[in-house]
Amino acid sequence: MRRVGCLLAALMILGMSGCSQPKATLVPTSPPAMATPVAPAASPVAAFKVLTPVPGKGAVTGTIIRQIRGLPDEPFAETKLYLAKLMTDQSGKLVGLAGLDETTAPACLTNAAGQFVFQEVEPGMYALIVKTPLFPALAHDIVKKQDVVPNVVAGQIVDLGEIRVDIQY
Repeated sequence: MRRVGCLLAALMILGMSGCSQPKATLVPTSPPAMATPVAPAASPVAAFKVLTPVPGKGAVTGTIIRQIRGLPDEPFAETKLYLAKLMTDQSGKLVGLAGLDETTAPACLTNAAGQFVFQEVEPGMYALIVKTPLFPALAHDIVKKQDVVPNVVAGQIVDLGEIRVDIQY
């Protein structure tokens, strides 16, 4: 039996207010894109190799750090991440919801330093999702005070930089 996880996360997107919640279906467009680890560098942390995106696709990179009040900051190491496609209404307008199907969404694992790479990602707007042992969680950068919502463009690499989240599990 195929296990399919679904997540609808309300997102705060600048300029969007009073959005309705139309019935939307997420249609799989490609198999999951996985991070490509390369041989360990001089440091004990394995590096990731970002390849030039294939024609018509993009890539997303970054580093995710868990920052919980009262505890030392630590990388989200060996953690599965997903890109959940933002949903649109019939006219193509973003509705502020993200649909996650863990069997088809672009996915990758972070390395020991919390670094990640999504490769061969279809163009579009996505929400970064962190898979915790309890539930998938929307990545909300507590320093920038915003949800992590990359816009993937064909032929480009989106570098999200360092993302600091307060996700406890």
